[in-house]
Amino acid sequence: MESYRRFNQQELFMSLKRDLAMITQQVYVAEGLNKDSWVKAQAATQSRLEAEASLGRLKEEHSKMSEELKEVKYLQIAKKSKTDNPYRWVRYVTQANSYVARL
Repeated sequence: MESYRRFNQQELFMSLKRDLAMITQQVYVAEGLNKDSWVKAQAATQSRLEAEASLGRLKEEHSKMSEELKEVKYLQIAKKSKTDNPYRWVRYVTQANSYVARL
């Protein structure tokens, strides 16, 4: 405060005006950065919501397919050929309450 007493009124006014302009510029830049960060956060949130919705649909589809696979009792080869050996593709035969299909 003591340093300001040495200024005359015109110098003090100009000094305060420069300081105010500098602070205003810094606030403007900070607001811009804040807005950019907010937009990025909103985009990330939207992306996450879409991913969670897709995951939910996949889980639902998986459960439906699992139920359908449980209903399969017999597999039949539609077109038999001498070169095809269907038993080659059968890994093991078991009886179970649940089935896992691996493709």
